[in-house]
Amino acid sequence: METFRLSSKLRENDREYLIQTANDIEQGTVSTTVFVDGVRADTFSYPHPNDVAADQLLALVKQTHGERKRDMENLLKAYQQVSMGSDPDAMYRLATTFYCRRLYREAAELLGRLNRVESGYHQAYNLLGMTRVALGESAEAVNSAAEAVRLRPGYADYRNNLGEALLSAGAAAEAITEFEAAIAINMYYGDAYFNLGLARTLEASYCNDPNLRRQLGSRIVDHFRKAALIQPELESQTQYREGLTALSNFDYSGALVALKRVRESRREAKRQEFVAANRRLMTPRDSWTTEAIVEQIRILQTQLSQHPNYIDLQTELVRCYFEQADLVWERGVEECRRILEAHPDASHMAEARDRAQMVRQSMAQIIAGIGRRG
Repeated sequence: METFRLSSKLRENDREYLIQTANDIEQGTVSTTVFVDGVRADTFSYPHPNDVAADQLLALVKQTHGERKRDMENLLKAYQQVSMGSDPDAMYRLATTFYCRRLYREAAELLGRLNRVESGYHQAYNLLGMTRVALGESAEAVNSAAEAVRLRPGYADYRNNLGEALLSAGAAAEAITEFEAAIAINMYYGDAYFNLGLARTLEASYCNDPNLRRQLGSRIVDHFRKAALIQPELESQTQYREGLTALSNFDYSGALVALKRVRESRREAKRQEFVAANRRLMTPRDSWTTEAIVEQIRILQTQLSQHPNYIDLQTELVRCYFEQADLVWERGVEECRRILEAHPDASHMAEARDRAQMVRQSMAQIIAGIGRRG
């Protein structure tokens, strides 16, 4: 079967966005990859039937490419509109979308604007710290993450993210303090245990005392073992096992190489979790479904089981429950409308519709009042 390829270029803010779509014969997929100034940002892959005809496959490639191109055009248009405004929530939602798409530079610029508009928006500082780490801007990441911790010192995630920023800057001792603080807040924080092991491994790699290097080894392995108890999937990763083998041989440099790769895969997994938990922020209200909100509720409940008493997650869960109720109520209002179209004299349904609409207005006010910046 033939391979079809399509390319489009967009320019915005002195950046070039290249969108490439092609079918993969072996994988049986149509994939679109977005490059920003020649650097791959994100890839979307969709399977197709094995028995699809060549003309149908070409049509599918064209359709997929057109959808992804329009999606990027809409994102860049939204960027221009939001950037000229002063709505911090709109900036945060769009920055979240850019972060989830690995468009980190755009996310960082929006979050920087947001922080100038509203200095106490702790989620923005936390996300900016994560974004700066992804961009390799360690010093800036530390500053942003530290501000998030200053605003909300009791958030284990913020402590862990500050530790990651410090670790990326090579400040192992300071990173250890933050990872230990995260564990003190949440003793079942697997990522914090793993990161604590990484930070202590980095410290050990600087040590020239052979006896001390050996003493540090068992303590470091204990951190990684605790991480694996909480996240058993680590045990199945070859590089995790290689890292622990290197530690048992006191080869701290080799252990760092292997375990940093594990951390990168964990970061991508966390990014995917972040995408799932924030999917509602990235889609228009009129495209929401009760099924999608039920799935997000499940994800939030899972995250809360790992991070109990995290008010941001709790607040999002409350919002999702109310939004789920509002969507169901909306369906009831729509059914009333259909009945009245067919039976205009059904006055009891007209009364029910009017009262239901009043309830929905109150529900909208309740949802709007549940702040994301608590």
